[in-house]
Amino acid sequence: MGRFAIPPEALASEDGLIPITSHDLMLDTVARELRCPDFGLRLACAQDLSILGRLALAVQASSTVSEALAARRGSCSYTARY
Repeated sequence: MGRFAIPPEALASEDGLIPITSHDLMLDTVARELRCPDFGLRLACAQDLSILGRLALAVQASSTVSEALAARRGSCSYTARY
């Protein structure tokens, strides 16, 4: 993961955060090296809402994106900082 500047401790916890630039670089590199330009779409199709962790509960219980974000804003530590 050092290749993409992803700190090992980010992978040790379900709540670990990976910098978005590292995430994007990793996906772009994988797509290029595998010669699979639609890798991101294939990955998205293989995942379900659980990839969002606790945010999935708010998404499932909300009728709009705005409602889901408002429900999580106060209780989600990293969104409160941004």
